[in-house]
Amino acid sequence: MSVTNPVNGLAIVGGTATVGVTVNNTAGAGAANVNAVVTADPIGAVAVGPVAGGLAKPAPGAGEAQTADATGLAPGEQVVRFTATDATASNNPQTGDAVLTVLDHANASFGATDQNSLDLDVGTFVMFSGPHSAAFSIHNLFTTAGFTAGLDLDSIVPVSGDLGVLGTNLAPFDNLSPGDHMDFLASIDTSAEGIFQAVYELNLSDQDLPGAVGGQTLMLTLTGQVLVPEPATTALLAIGGLVLVTARIRRRRAL
Repeated sequence: MSVTNPVNGLAIVGGTATVGVTVNNTAGAGAANVNAVVTADPIGAVAVGPVAGGLAKPAPGAGEAQTADATGLAPGEQVVRFTATDATASNNPQTGDAVLTVLDHANASFGATDQNSLDLDVGTFVMFSGPHSAAFSIHNLFTTAGFTAGLDLDSIVPVSGDLGVLGTNLAPFDNLSPGDHMDFLASIDTSAEGIFQAVYELNLSDQDLPGAVGGQTLMLTLTGQVLVPEPATTALLAIGGLVLVTARIRRRRAL
């Protein structure tokens, strides 16, 4: 008899995943079936349910999968030990370990240190000078080194303000790795004069694993100003336009 082929699991703290092993009958042809009681015990910060069925009866040369549900209680690699007991087996009992890797929750931030709100001034610009932008990032900070879940951006909610003037290229994403970040742009439309502000709410959650939770919120406030060109600037723009028109007319005549 032997216990092999561990089936490992992955969950976030508080989540439950299935782990397992295979109980094998290593006897030769003509031997009796194994008749093993199978149990699973926690070795570490993990709670373990009963083994499904709890009895393995593989024929000689065969194996039977045995599984149990394990709930992670703390981040890390938590071991579940399966024990197969058959009093008639010459090498009774046999054990095998499966591992539940348990991740801590993701931590969304606008910066490399925990920052749940960002006031971003896109800038001050002259009317009709074209769209302008300013960069910002969303980070997934390590909660537990080596054992932090990925981060999902689930939705972007326009809250208030001049949403048609100040916008972003934000889009939902999945499973941003811990320690990594994604870059985005905020932009301002310069077709109208004024002082503008817009507020956006970002809703985030853990990656889609057992134990994942949502409820993380980042608040983004954008500001910007658009000015009417001064008379001198307007005159220069007009002269520049006149020069371009004149040049085009001369080219056409030359043709």
